[in-house]
Amino acid sequence: MNDVIAEALGARTLGGDMGEALQTIILASSVLYEIIGPACAKLALYLSGSYSNKLEDLVPAEELTSTENKSNLELLIERIQKIQEKIPPHALANEENEKAFTEAAEEQYQVQTQAGFKNRNIALGRRKKHE
Repeated sequence: MNDVIAEALGARTLGGDMGEALQTIILASSVLYEIIGPACAKLALYLSGSYSNKLEDLVPAEELTSTENKSNLELLIERIQKIQEKIPPHALANEENEKAFTEAAEEQYQVQTQAGFKNRNIALGRRKKHE
């Protein structure tokens, strides 16, 4: 992106018809790249086999039980359960860290809430005095 800006500034410095033509070419190529670039990148990834739109390619169907008389939803649930079996259980250290973080967050919330009530009561007290 910085290159485009530098080239556009260079085109302005050139000035005249040549500068305007160069600026038009830079702008057109940038817009074209922004429009066509993502689509071409996605097509290249798809053609290379880097990803797939089919669930069967992501989770092999051989690992599943018989697929007779099962709806797509039941197949999806079964595949999710297979993936969840492969996920390791949470470590105890993570649970302790999460508990400590939650306690600290609750304490901070209570402090801020109490400060908020004090400020609110002070503001209400000032209003009553002025009335």
